[in-house]
Amino acid sequence: MATLKDWEENTSLSLDALLLDLTEPEAESLAEVLALGETNQAPIVVLLAQNAEWPVPDLLQSGVQGVLPGDATGPEILAALERPWPG
Repeated sequence: MATLKDWEENTSLSLDALLLDLTEPEAESLAEVLALGETNQAPIVVLLAQNAEWPVPDLLQSGVQGVLPGDATGPEILAALERPWPG
């Protein structure tokens, strides 16, 4: 597990999927996530806080494949990450 910045600095990593936890105060900005969704080849799944002001339609239009509540259980997260994504 790493931050988005860690992953961007190590572009040699090959990812099957990318899980972004946006429930933390240090979470990436909306612009960073939207840009990542437009350029990344791996499916992106996002965890959102219950009271998040993130526009889910914008996330999905940018290429994010799934959005889960911040309190999603381990099995729910695994199911989202293991799901067959288009492409």
